[in-house]
Amino acid sequence: GWMETAVVWARELLHEVHEGRWVQAVISIAVFLVAAKLLDFLITALLKLFSRKTKTLLDDHLIELLHKPMIQSFALFGVLVTMAILGPSEGTSRFVTRVATSFIMLSWVVFSLRASRSLLKAASKEDARFQIIEPRTYPLFSNLATVVILAVGTWCLISLWGADMTGWLASAGVVGLAVGFAAQDTLSNL
Repeated sequence: GWMETAVVWARELLHEVHEGRWVQAVISIAVFLVAAKLLDFLITALLKLFSRKTKTLLDDHLIELLHKPMIQSFALFGVLVTMAILGPSEGTSRFVTRVATSFIMLSWVVFSLRASRSLLKAASKEDARFQIIEPRTYPLFSNLATVVILAVGTWCLISLWGADMTGWLASAGVVGLAVGFAAQDTLSNL
């Protein structure tokens, strides 16, 4: 896959620079950090170019929120490539890959939470376009979005680490029924 291609390319390039694996690892991390910042700058500039054509500030806010997960994702990808260059044992490699992937997932979950709040808040201010999302119902939709994003993020993290999901899914079904019965009056008031 693309990860193996990146590792082979990085090994060949770094082998020409220096023979030592630890020096190659330090150079690799530094290159990926600089590349992450450069990639963030280029993508942000491109997105800001498109966002100038809109009248709202929502897209500018979403672009600002996008900085951190983009940089973290690319930097952690650099950690994975660097780790592959060092060639640790299979167990160490699997553990570091899972930890790095977990941090990437968490970064995007936090971005999704912040972006959903911003989108819902903007939608609640647009009475003409979004009649169901208004300032009164904003907390309901915000909480619902938070629960869905956290549930999906938790499920992805648990799956990544190889835990058995059967008990979690059964518990979620029971909780869903209980919440559904409890929310009948609230939903009927909407």
